[in-house]
Amino acid sequence: SNVNLIVVLPEQVRLFFHIAQNRSVSRAAILNQISQSAASQGLAELEKRLGAPLVDRSRRPLQLTAAGKLYFDYCKEAMRRWDQFEVELEKLLAESGGSVRVASIY
Repeated sequence: SNVNLIVVLPEQVRLFFHIAQNRSVSRAAILNQISQSAASQGLAELEKRLGAPLVDRSRRPLQLTAAGKLYFDYCKEAMRRWDQFEVELEKLLAESGGSVRVASIY
């Protein structure tokens, strides 16, 4: 069987989360410390990778498409789980006397 693997990077999840939450590419760019151009390109690349438009660019503020709403729900859960992972890992390492530093590249 043919399986198409869609790989989405953590920074793309965070960028789209901020775009959807703020209904603004420029605000998301500021929050992710990237240029507005880079944020727009990141959104376009994500839509291409997923094969579906995520935002309706003809309306202001930006509106999510049905696919965008679905992906936003995924992003919220993915970010919640990542935060939970960091907390649990810190606890685990504190118990063993170690420490950890978790970082993401934006």
